[in-house]
Amino acid sequence: MTFSLSARSRANLAGVHPDLIRIVEGAIVTSAVDFGVAAKAVRTAEEQHELYKQGVTQKDGYKSKSHHQPWADGFGHAVDLTPFAGGRFVVTDAAWEYYPAVASAMSRSAKALGLAARLMWGCNWLETMDRYGSDPADMRAAIERYKRAHAGPDFIDGPHFQLT
Repeated sequence: MTFSLSARSRANLAGVHPDLIRIVEGAIVTSAVDFGVAAKAVRTAEEQHELYKQGVTQKDGYKSKSHHQPWADGFGHAVDLTPFAGGRFVVTDAAWEYYPAVASAMSRSAKALGLAARLMWGCNWLETMDRYGSDPADMRAAIERYKRAHAGPDFIDGPHFQLT
């Protein structure tokens, strides 16, 4: 089955770097799992700070700027992709069943576009996606490599993808 981005997802990509949008657009048509952009991908410092206060991000928006905020080029460099199943976004722990398939589609798309060396997944903050294979098992292996290399607690962010 071929999936496509909804009008809502496309609207939520407003202000995202064109290279990242191209990766997302390529990923959705080859993905084994439907996904979308459930919330605005680009945030103001105030919006980022509110999420920081809620404990859902480590970047406060002011002292520590998020890739979701506009950079010097005027674009946000991050997007959160949420799996879609049963007619709704999956935002519970059940989403972890889908994240490796979404990441797999993002990896394949980035490689096809020659952009994998610039794409990072929030489940492995040490490697860009050119270092991964391209199937869900490779995505799970990337998570485990990160956990071994980075002992201790960390923010492993399944829906997050960013340009470096």
